[in-house]
Amino acid sequence: MYSSTPSASRPTSSGSAPRRSSSTAGARPHQSPASSPAVLMNATEIAFNNKLDGEIRALKKNFIEAMSQARLGGKDRLVHSADEVQLQHRALSILKSAHSLTAQTRQLKEILLLGDTAARHALLAQRASTVTDAHAKNYDLLVALAQEATEAAAELDACLWEHCDPLPDLSASDAHTVTLGGAVGSEEEQESKAEDVEMGSGA
Repeated sequence: MYSSTPSASRPTSSGSAPRRSSSTAGARPHQSPASSPAVLMNATEIAFNNKLDGEIRALKKNFIEAMSQARLGGKDRLVHSADEVQLQHRALSILKSAHSLTAQTRQLKEILLLGDTAARHALLAQRASTVTDAHAKNYDLLVALAQEATEAAAELDACLWEHCDPLPDLSASDAHTVTLGGAVGSEEEQESKAEDVEMGSGA
């Protein structure tokens, strides 16, 4: 308590206040609100990232639920697990690309704080068009991915709760094969008997 009070009074009396102001002035560019992520990211980027994260999380949740229902329904776990992993990898790649675009946008905005006005406006316009196109492509991929997962979940749900074609009866196919084998064997016996009869008659 006592050490903090004289330290606070010493700078004002000793004239070291300009030193503090110079040190704070040197630290302000690093902690200035203009370079903070909240200011550098505009409302469009924040809304896009929030929507992207929410839709990917919902996509994963819905597809995992569909996979659990498929497992309860006795489906092939390996096939459905492979589909699930593939969709999650695609969703993760889209998410990473969107976040990388956001990071690049932040870096560019920091760079645009320097330089002349003409260069800043030119770079800003060029980067804005690039980011907009990339975000649109990523969003299209996300929509296609969500549609694919929805169709897969609907197909699984219809197969689980409505009707699924039963597997072929292996015992019936075996019996059919045996029957065919018996028929062929009877024909061979008939032919051999006919040949014996012909040979006997010729003798």
